[in-house]
Amino acid sequence: MEGPVISLNEIYKEKGLTVLELLPKSKQCVINNWQVLSPQELMKCFKPDANIGLRLDGLTAVDIEREELWDVLIDLNVEVMASKTWVQKTGKGYHIIFRGETKPFKVDGFVELRSGSRQYIVVPPSIHPETNRPYEWLSDIQKVPIAEISKDDLERLRHKLEVLKRYRNFIEAMVEYWRRYHRHNLSLWISGVLYKIGLPFEDAETVLKTITCLARDEEINDRVRALRDTYEKPAGRVKAWSGLREELLEIVGDRAAVINILKTIPIYKSLLFEVKSLKDLVENAREISYIVKPIIPRGALILLAGRGGIGKSLLTLHMAHCIANGKPLFDYFDTTLLKVLLLDNENSPSIYRERVKLLRLNSIEPIDTISFTNFRLDKKGAIAKLRTLITTNGYGIVFLDNWTTFTSITDENKAAEVSNLLTRLRKLAYETNCTIVLIHHLRKSLPYSHNVDEVRGSSVLVNESDSVLLLEKSVAPNERIVRTLKNRLGEEFAFRLNFRYDEEGILNIEYTGEVEETFDSNLIKAANEVKTFMQVKKIAKRGEIFKTIKGYSKTTLKRALNYLLIAGELVREGWGVYRVRESLDTELEG
Repeated sequence: MEGPVISLNEIYKEKGLTVLELLPKSKQCVINNWQVLSPQELMKCFKPDANIGLRLDGLTAVDIEREELWDVLIDLNVEVMASKTWVQKTGKGYHIIFRGETKPFKVDGFVELRSGSRQYIVVPPSIHPETNRPYEWLSDIQKVPIAEISKDDLERLRHKLEVLKRYRNFIEAMVEYWRRYHRHNLSLWISGVLYKIGLPFEDAETVLKTITCLARDEEINDRVRALRDTYEKPAGRVKAWSGLREELLEIVGDRAAVINILKTIPIYKSLLFEVKSLKDLVENAREISYIVKPIIPRGALILLAGRGGIGKSLLTLHMAHCIANGKPLFDYFDTTLLKVLLLDNENSPSIYRERVKLLRLNSIEPIDTISFTNFRLDKKGAIAKLRTLITTNGYGIVFLDNWTTFTSITDENKAAEVSNLLTRLRKLAYETNCTIVLIHHLRKSLPYSHNVDEVRGSSVLVNESDSVLLLEKSVAPNERIVRTLKNRLGEEFAFRLNFRYDEEGILNIEYTGEVEETFDSNLIKAANEVKTFMQVKKIAKRGEIFKTIKGYSKTTLKRALNYLLIAGELVREGWGVYRVRESLDTELEG
């Protein structure tokens, strides 16, 4: 026998080691019953091109299958360890050999403890069957002895492997989603979760270091530092499950997929809640403040709804201008000066040009705009992009005109889909302290019906919003009413606005006082039914209306007809004859 196989075989033999003949470029032993044959019997037949196996008689080999895991498992660097015991480079990782036996243990795809005469490893100068590269000793095996491993060191190593096996599925899931602009937050929330479930710091460090090493995150020291900081905090001040869940949702975009990822964390389901004391919750809560009191709270999700053509977009532009310049809103309400962003998928730049002229907005530089973009809130990663946009530019309020143009796959009538998106938006508003205002439409019904059910789409739109504002017509010409349909942050209100044109044709939007009267709900119901009937008939006599609409007195129906005449929904065609108005006011469309 000649060549490197023979020379290394001689070294192994001199060291008292047992070698096995393997198939060329393979890990398969060619000898039957190799587990029980003596070293002398195993050496009888050996082909020059054979791979070599080292039977682990009295030995333990740490088979690190991925080289990135070295820093997780071994405290010393490769060069230092290679000077203390035998270390070889395999096709994908390392083998570290110690004297002493232990019970074998395997973490598929990560690492394995091989030990005893019933196991072996492939050694140089063998060729790796997958990489086609030779195994290579990093140690000078003629000078460096195989070191003994202490019982304590072996137990610590085994414990790390047990942690890796238990958390392997979670680790692999996190490695897949360890994205550049999310990994900092992911490391914080994972640290919080591991802390909250009671995992000891050393075990949590093993999990987090494995994720960062396999993801080739160059900021591993920062991740471990964040973990240590987390474990030093009181539990009530540590954010965990909610943060991890929302961060993953930003990346994955699928709530069901996120739940499946969280299920890979080996804990009881009852621990999937982040529990904190009410005292901690209250002490760390931010006080409610306002951009425009009582209309626009800070860090809230607001829905501004109204019929098409009522003037929502004009009102939005007016509010944006006042907030961006610190001017009193409607010449009445004090404002907090903040940077403003208008996201608009409905109105073209030409329309904005005309409206700026109409409102005579002289200082519009502080208002940033993004118009006619393909940005959609329900696309994967969209909320994360919006968060970056807000935090990078320091916006205090963002208007989205309108809600439906910023969704592409969300059905506004499906509660689960709408709730998923709005919950994330409300959380974003609170965490960035940036108010988000969604412009939205009403159903095609009576404009004076002060009912949350009039908001188009799922009722979740109302339920998830912190405040719902309704812009509606008044019975007086050129007058609008702003009222709350819901306000979880303060008292409800209603006030009048005068949309007044001056002599130069400039539109002024002015506060004219609180709304005092309340409408009879029975009258509203009757008016809605009359309107529905007239939309079908187009023209009808009063007697026909009285005969068709049941459940109301003639007096109520007369009041309903007068109400619709004042509102401009009907016109009087002749004595006792009514017709649906063909077109609504168009001067304030948008």
